[in-house]
Amino acid sequence: MITMESLTKIALEQKLSQDEIELAIKQHLKKIKNNPNNPWAYSGLGDYLVTLDRLKEAKIVYYKALKLRPKFHGFYSKLGKLYQKIQHLDKSNICYTTSIKLNPNNYWAYENLCQNLIVQERVNLAIAFYRQTLSFDPENARTYRKLGQLYTQQNNFSEAIICYQKAIALQPNKLDYYYLAKALLENDRADRAITYYQTAIQLNSNFDGVHQGLGDALRQQGQLEQAVSHYQRAKYLRKTQNTNFSSYPEYTYLINRKYGFVYCPIYKVACSSFKKLILQINEPEKFKETMTTLSGFQFHIYMDHAYSLFRYTAEEVAQIWQDDKYFKFTFVRNPWNRLVSAYLNKFMQSSIKPFTKEVIKSVHEQQGLTPDYETSITFKQFINYLIVTEDEVLNGHWKPQYLFLGNNKFDFIGKFENLTQDFQYIKQKLNLDLDLEWANKTNKTENSNTFENYGDYYPKELRKLEKMPDYKSFYTPELAELVRNRYQNDIEMFDYEF
Repeated sequence: MITMESLTKIALEQKLSQDEIELAIKQHLKKIKNNPNNPWAYSGLGDYLVTLDRLKEAKIVYYKALKLRPKFHGFYSKLGKLYQKIQHLDKSNICYTTSIKLNPNNYWAYENLCQNLIVQERVNLAIAFYRQTLSFDPENARTYRKLGQLYTQQNNFSEAIICYQKAIALQPNKLDYYYLAKALLENDRADRAITYYQTAIQLNSNFDGVHQGLGDALRQQGQLEQAVSHYQRAKYLRKTQNTNFSSYPEYTYLINRKYGFVYCPIYKVACSSFKKLILQINEPEKFKETMTTLSGFQFHIYMDHAYSLFRYTAEEVAQIWQDDKYFKFTFVRNPWNRLVSAYLNKFMQSSIKPFTKEVIKSVHEQQGLTPDYETSITFKQFINYLIVTEDEVLNGHWKPQYLFLGNNKFDFIGKFENLTQDFQYIKQKLNLDLDLEWANKTNKTENSNTFENYGDYYPKELRKLEKMPDYKSFYTPELAELVRNRYQNDIEMFDYEF
């Protein structure tokens, strides 16, 4: 026989037909009719109506139960939950506080009330109620964990540390070690934070946030190379687990709270220069030491994590982006010029990067050849690779620039070709007292031999040139048109011509 309890359970687990729903309601109503003074019968019907999301009807029924049993704390809790569902938080709070007065030991009434208060940004009151639960349940690790989170939200890291330590002592949770380490780091206790981050890694080595945090702690202790190692691990985990660059490019943006700006770095558009500037702003005393200690690759990993939005949640990034106090800017570059710069920079190096090897391998295998990394590929072959490769697969150095911007609205988009003048505008806007050092500038001449087709030169032939020719010398009209079609969005959005 199908009981009312089993029907209620089924309604929670699967969709019932209208006939089955009506049958269950009739059974509840029959029970009420048989004993109209039974508050539990009304409560049972109310519970079932809530599972059907018929909240207005449920509210009426709960009030009938409450009229019959006005001193029962559970009915107030049920009403509090209902009001919570329909976002009437003030009414929900009244119900929960009444429930607590009637039963001061009702933990979940406190819990739900505190959730309301947190949403209403009444954190101090939420802390007070959580503290109150400790009077009757002093060994509740969950309460200490919640208090630790709230104290962290208030930047009260000393209290947060105490609460997380208590939670760990009562009931160790792998995230508690992470949050404790994070609070210690914020409280300028990097040495202790390192210990807890390492414990957190032992418990969960695949959480990118733990590696990010340990990297921050090691950085504060001056252990830069070790910090970069963990930053690199964090980046790998974020990419492989849940981050799609095209849908969430913001994690690459750099932020500076002192001067109030967010900068979107785009590869091959003076991003090394801007990163060096930001490092000098953030670490004036350690700037030279950091630049000396870290290689070029390590430097980029360091900056992309130490001062990027990578360390924030998507919700926090959205809040930062909506905050008008932050000046958001980036720089873009002529796509034809940018691709030549990327090719010369990455394919002419004596030490070939893994992502460059992938391009060479792809080009040679498409021609039925064994990859020859020493010979490499020509610029023309490089462009043909770009034409047939999807955006998601492309390395950042030749990924279309508009993808770095996402759907975000920037306050200023400067141009690489007008870098000096545009930077002066930014310098005045942010009241900076530092100049931009132009890093990785290509040695070239405008007086190139227009009769030469440099697009067919291999790197070993280009190395013999005294100076690199102008970017236009690498293109035939046909090759330039291929780039126009492939990078159409960049060309139209940023108003470029060959």
